[in-house]
Amino acid sequence: MKPVSALILATIGGAATFAAQNELFPPRLHAAPFAVPNSPDWRRQAIDSYPGGTKIDHIVAHLSDRLDLSAAQAKQFRALLDRQREQTLALLVAGPPNLTRDEFIARRHQMWVATRQHLNGLLTVEQSEILGELQQPAG
Repeated sequence: MKPVSALILATIGGAATFAAQNELFPPRLHAAPFAVPNSPDWRRQAIDSYPGGTKIDHIVAHLSDRLDLSAAQAKQFRALLDRQREQTLALLVAGPPNLTRDEFIARRHQMWVATRQHLNGLLTVEQSEILGELQQPAG
């Protein structure tokens, strides 16, 4: 096979793979949310594996791209997500010793709902509509 033919074939194959990947695995599915470990030592494992600031940077960059956030909105989003992360870690580290995994999950969900309300309050009507579309299940 000639080098030019190989290059063309490789390019077509790469483009087809990219298209199939994005069709079968939409971008919103690429970054899986943090899953609370399900083991007797769940708390220690959760503390050790809880995502850091780079995850927040990725989320803010993604939302800035998709929602066309202003610099001020992005800064406020970052602050709210940092606070959410700190609250979650504080619950893991300094929460009641008898806190069960299910109780932690429920409290983390409550904190996330409050954070989402604050984040939604920072958006314009148009941005809220776009976010609603992004959150619709694929199908």
